[in-house]
Order: sequence, then C-alpha cells, then structure tokens
Amino acid sequence: EEFNGEVLSQLTSHAGDFEHDFEKCDMNDIHDQKYFRLSGSEDGYLCMRGFWGRLNNKVQEMYNALWIAHELNRTLIVEREISRYFDIKRWQDIFPHVKYRVAVPGRGEVRHMCKGSNAIYIAGPNDHRNKMLHTRSGRQALKKELRKNKNKFVAIAATTVFYLMETDHAFLRAFFANLYPSANIRLKVDEYINRTFGTRPYMAVHLRSLEGSCTGRMSRANLSDEVCSPSKKMTTKMLQAIQANSENVSPDFSSTFLSNIYVASDHQKKDRMITYKPKGHFFDGECSSRECAMIDFEIAARSDFFIGTFASSATRTIARLREYRRIRPGIFYPGILYWNKDTSLKDFDHSFWGEHKS
Repeated sequence: EEFNGEVLSQLTSHAGDFEHDFEKCDMNDIHDQKYFRLSGSEDGYLCMRGFWGRLNNKVQEMYNALWIAHELNRTLIVEREISRYFDIKRWQDIFPHVKYRVAVPGRGEVRHMCKGSNAIYIAGPNDHRNKMLHTRSGRQALKKELRKNKNKFVAIAATTVFYLMETDHAFLRAFFANLYPSANIRLKVDEYINRTFGTRPYMAVHLRSLEGSCTGRMSRANLSDEVCSPSKKMTTKMLQAIQANSENVSPDFSSTFLSNIYVASDHQKKDRMITYKPKGHFFDGECSSRECAMIDFEIAARSDFFIGTFASSATRTIARLREYRRIRPGIFYPGILYWNKDTSLKDFDHSFWGEHKS
C-alpha cells in the first residue's frame, strides 16, 4: 500500500503538470501541426472550375466539393476566396483518420495544374462522370477509373457542385462544426464583442437585398419585403410576440435584446439600416469589403438571438454554425434551416410572416 501510494502521488503530480501545460497550448498551433505534417493525397487533387454566386454560395460549393474529393480519395483545392477568409486547416478534423491533407489553398502550382488542359474535366449533366457522382457505386467506380489512368488532377464544374444534392447529415455536422473564419477575423470579432457587449446577451438581425431581388420576390407572393430585411419596427413586433406567447423566455426578454441589437447588413438595405439607428450596433473597425461581411457573419453567428433572412445563403450558413458549432443556444428565426429547391413562399402562409403580408 505504501508503494502504491507513492506511485499514485507521482502520477497525480505529473497529471497536474500536464493539465497545467495543456491549458497553455494554442489550439491553432495544434491544428497547424496536424495539417503541415501531412502532404496531398497520393491519388491526386480535385478542384472546382468557375463559381456560382457569392461567398456563402461558395461555402455550399466547397462542402459538396470536399465531400466529393473525400469520396474519390483526393485533396480538394479550395476556391481562393474561401481559403483566404476561412481557416481551412480545421477541415482536417472533419476526416480525423485521413492520412493526407483533405484541403489546400487554391493558389500556386496545384491550382495552375488543375485549371490546365491536362486535368480531367467533369462537365455538365450529360457527362457520364457527372452521373457517376450521384451513386455510391458510381463514385467507387470513378475512383478506380481515375486511379487506373493515373489522373493526378480532376476538375469539376461549379454548377455541378452547387446543384449537387446535399451530402449526408453526419458530414454536414462535421463540416459546419469545423467552419471557422480566419484567425485575424476571429480576433477582430472577439475584440468587438468584448468592447461592445461584454458579457451582456445580444441579438443580431441580418438584412439582405438578395442582389436587388428581395422586393420583387416577395411581392410575387404578396409578402412584404420585411421578410428579407426586417425594420426595427418589425423586429420589435417579433420580439414582443415571442414574449407574449412563449413560456420559455424571461420577463425581460424583449427589453434585453431590443437594447442590444447588432445589425449585419454587408452594407445592403441602407433604408432599413437607418431604422436601427442611433441605438443599434454596427461594426466600426477597419476591414476590407469582404472582410467586413465575414465579421458581420461571425458576430451574427455568436449572437444569443438571431433573426435571419429568407432565401439568403448567408443566413442558412449562420444557422448551421449556431447548431453545429454549438455557439449559442439561442433562437433562429424564421425556422428554415435546410434549403430545398422545392420550398416556396406558400410555406410561410401559417407562419409569423404569413400574418404580415404586404
């Protein structure tokens, strides 16, 4: 017993030291170490040619492309804008047992080779290789075909990737659980939230013009364009309705959030932005245009309560981050999390928005 007690004492001491040292580890450094010790897949690379839509449409393209690359045992060459503003080293954790880099930035020689004429190109729906992507047996056969022919670089059309049926739920959970902005964007977000809200709960409202089509889209369904970009008046009405009809919120729910609103607009819908001034909060630090949008994106994702925008890919991505990264236990509203091409505005007929037609 005396011997065992001595050993136990030593183990406890070492365990304490280890815990203390581990707390000082930089998780980013751990991700860097895991990423940089690996090379690209021996089977080769997959890239996307062209792009379809803006930044958050590219996110959709990239998670479909990453899944395809994994199914074909290839390293994904990430679209340049995505690799610039997101920390793609974390994507290695999506496939923890893979012994090659699952994704690399879209620059340099690999990008040049994948865009070149020597790469196998999977084109539109009439391409037989495109059809092979839609079944597991087809993907396995395509992987063997590419491996047999020693095709190092495979390119796929952006439209094919964008319109591909979404991948399985387990992969989506892993992807969005590891979807983080770049380190410098996270730092700016940390500083802004600490300076502006501290430990106080806050809400975020997402305003979008949908490239100028918001009003037209909504009017065709006899809905107000408040569906795309709720004004301060509409936001107040929503919070008060939730306050009056829910037993799961505190008595100061609406007053707390109405005094702490962050407006994420990407400089769109300025007429609606004005309705939140002077008490609404907007990012006031230095940033480039795309970086500003990413900062809006992350601040909204971390909010305690989030009002999203119907038909916006950015809202959809924010909603998924909130669920899968477990950022906040707050509410996402409206309640459309998964986009479906068959979704119509009729789905809103019996919702909150259905009662506020134009």
